[in-house]
Amino acid sequence: MIRVSAHFVWPSLTLSWSAERSDTTLSVAAALRRAERELQGQGATVELAPEADRLRFSSGWPVMRAWLRTVAGGAVHVQQSAEGVLATAQASLWPLALGSVPLLALLVVTRFHIVVDVFVFVLLGGHGLAAYFGLRNIARATLTL
Repeated sequence: MIRVSAHFVWPSLTLSWSAERSDTTLSVAAALRRAERELQGQGATVELAPEADRLRFSSGWPVMRAWLRTVAGGAVHVQQSAEGVLATAQASLWPLALGSVPLLALLVVTRFHIVVDVFVFVLLGGHGLAAYFGLRNIARATLTL
């Protein structure tokens, strides 16, 4: 069974999802290959980090998944211990935050109708949720056998 948990750091707007398996049958290298395939399948550009237990990703072209447009790249880190394997997928949500500021300022200045305001908030919230679940899926897929 894979247990997952999320963590958000406000100052850096970094979202992290951790997934943990209680068995040690999956090696770090195999887990990183799974993460690499999953990210590339979603349109990300992936590069192995100098550390053997980490890879970095950014949105490639074309982007297959909307959540990749809302992050400034990220990393997947895999650790193995006697208790099991832990994978952490993290990314900064700065592009989503920066992209929303001008749009929200425009709404305030021009006093758009409430329907337009609600549409904008739903759109921004939808992209935030897409990033939330996209990173969760990467963390889980990294440890799935």
